[in-house]
Amino acid sequence: MIEFFVAPGGDDSGPGTRERPFATPGRAREAARAAAAATCSCSSAAAPTPSTSRWN
Repeated sequence: MIEFFVAPGGDDSGPGTRERPFATPGRAREAARAAAAATCSCSSAAAPTPSTSRWN
């Protein structure tokens, strides 16, 4: 399974890795959909309220 990361200092044109995270959850959703099976981790500043989302 592929894992994508989101952080406030990220860049949506990057690969979404821990070292080069995406900037927005929406970009992580697009990448997860393309991968068909993935998890996404957001830093606390990127997603200040804990939540669970289904992106199917």
